[in-house]
Amino acid sequence: MADEPSTETVPEDQGTPAPQSAPVTDWEAEAARLKAEARKWEDRAKENKAAAQRLSELEAQNADTSAKLAKLEHVLPARAGVILAGKIAP
Repeated sequence: MADEPSTETVPEDQGTPAPQSAPVTDWEAEAARLKAEARKWEDRAKENKAAAQRLSELEAQNADTSAKLAKLEHVLPARAGVILAGKIAP
């Protein structure tokens, strides 16, 4: 008798848990939250644009100043020699 297969029937859904209902999402609240988040990032982008523009202006000024300095570094040693020669010579 132990070798005979069991004739008991087992319901198929007995081993699986009952499906749980998905949590209800408040779509209006979610949309409001996402809109607020988008506006926050939009404000940050506007602030960064102004800062980036100011940085660009300062870099342009720095380039101009560097170019003028490089030109003076080549001119001044030659002029300094002439000035010193004029003061030393009678």
